[in-house]
Amino acid sequence: MDTSDRSDAEHYYAARRAEAHTRAVRLSRTESRLGALRLLVATGAAIALWQGHRAVAAALAAAFVALVVVHARTHRALERASAEVEACDAGRARMSRAWDEMPPFRDPGSASAAESATARDLDVVGERSVLHLIGVTSPFGTARLEEWLLGDPPPLAFITGRQGSVAALRRRADLLLDAAVAGRRAPPLPRRYLEQLHRWGAESHALRSVPRRVVGGATLLALAGAIAAAAAGSVRAVPLIVPLLVVNLALAALARRRLQRSFHGLSDAVRQLEGAVDTMRRLSLADDVDGTLGELQRRLRTDHAVGALGSLQQLLTWNEVHYSPMGHWALNAVVAFDALLIEALGSWGHRHGGRVREWFQLVGDAEALLALGTLAFEHPTWILPVVHDDPDGPQLRATQLRHPLLAPSVAVGNDVELAAGGDVLVVSGSNMSGKTTYLRAVGVNVLVANAGGPVAAETMSLRPARVRTSVRVSDDLAGGVSLFLAEVRRLRGIVSDAEAPGRPPVLFLLDEILHGTNTVDRRLTTRDVLARLSAARAVGIVTTHDPEIAAGWGAADAGHTDPHVRQIHFRDILVRTAQGPTMTFDYRAQSGPATTSNARRIWAALMDDQEIHRHVQPNER
Repeated sequence: MDTSDRSDAEHYYAARRAEAHTRAVRLSRTESRLGALRLLVATGAAIALWQGHRAVAAALAAAFVALVVVHARTHRALERASAEVEACDAGRARMSRAWDEMPPFRDPGSASAAESATARDLDVVGERSVLHLIGVTSPFGTARLEEWLLGDPPPLAFITGRQGSVAALRRRADLLLDAAVAGRRAPPLPRRYLEQLHRWGAESHALRSVPRRVVGGATLLALAGAIAAAAAGSVRAVPLIVPLLVVNLALAALARRRLQRSFHGLSDAVRQLEGAVDTMRRLSLADDVDGTLGELQRRLRTDHAVGALGSLQQLLTWNEVHYSPMGHWALNAVVAFDALLIEALGSWGHRHGGRVREWFQLVGDAEALLALGTLAFEHPTWILPVVHDDPDGPQLRATQLRHPLLAPSVAVGNDVELAAGGDVLVVSGSNMSGKTTYLRAVGVNVLVANAGGPVAAETMSLRPARVRTSVRVSDDLAGGVSLFLAEVRRLRGIVSDAEAPGRPPVLFLLDEILHGTNTVDRRLTTRDVLARLSAARAVGIVTTHDPEIAAGWGAADAGHTDPHVRQIHFRDILVRTAQGPTMTFDYRAQSGPATTSNARRIWAALMDDQEIHRHVQPNER
């Protein structure tokens, strides 16, 4: 890929990084000065109070409070500027696939992703994966992207709606960078905590307790009366205050126990709200984006979700006061803080708890679209494929298709065509020639296309399909499952999926299958597998060292190839060097089956070198 193809995105990131870095340096200096000034003012207030200058001490105390507020705002602005610098650096690293310079993959993935063969075979989750490349979001968006990539393809209208937003987001670089910054502020989190947060929101109304609210209100009134009596100089104020403090602490203790049970395991999950609310707020204020994202923006405004979740975030932030024991104890003694907090949370849950799951899903959808838009912005030569649902149309046709996870400077493009239901492409060639990379390039691009994202190709047309793979298969010695048995079970599942009625079609990707048995058995069984898949109108690609698997199945004459079968191959070149024979590859797909075998050529070349070396005289060496 020519570097000029990426110039706009690179220049944008470079300019925004320079501006953010300058701002961060300035804010850092300001923060340091404010910190020193705070210390100076606090010291002056203490000295003034000690000297008996109460008016001066009060004025300095007020100044100190103002400085605290300004310092906090400056610190937040500094954090934002620093996050923007990091987001720009991460964007430039993603564009060149400088994986070591990218932020580490923070999302552990779901249990279903851990069990998904497709996720493992196509590197969907984990370091240097599809989600690592796309996942510039908080865990809400990453979870949604995982669902879109690994789930069945949605109806055509959903895909085209997402494509409309992705195309429009290519022109909204500021909105994309803001979303990336918000995503970086969310800490990594085990996926199960998101589900706990969903459940907590739905059950939060149960925290509301009318008796406790009444008692808490009465306590506040009594405390106000005691304070008024103390201000009037009544000697009866102290005996009244002490029981009130005891009652407040008792109420707060009961409330804290209930809060701890309610928030069990959620101390980290609540921190996800900051980035999510920031993203929602920016989306609600931004001009509507075309397609699905515009619909989400309008729902955000209509449902008042930003204000509701923002108030929840503030309440949950107040809950963190309990990490400061002395201040927490004082608040509980004076106003039964925890009792008031649990009432406020219960009241929030009564008003909004029933919509928490819906709003979090809305956030996930929006962040997923922003992530796909970022992918499109950073790769301007990638295209949005033509997607259709015509059973008689081209199932998959692409030109110059490349593997999205490879660096653009080294990725080699190839064409692929599976014209009709039942078509099978048999790919042969030597090891390291590019067969498996070709297979994975097709799979990853189809997954991203199903999600509504851009693909690494010059042109692409496809019918959305369920991607099924058999690439990385391992045995299970503890379970008594051999490699061959594990692979056969995988293939049986793929055939069953393809033959299931009323489901989207299957795109199968099989890499060197059934290599745990002898050649004849492998050839016959592979032909049977492919015949079943083709008869079920599935389409797919199988790589092999044995082009003969393409002959004999599904045809009346065993000597002819089925009309649904086409063969291509990747070639290798044997070059003699001073270090011995070396294989080189161009990674370009060629028509027809492979006609050469490199094993005997390499062996012969190595033996020739050995013979030459053996007959060279010592004085000739």
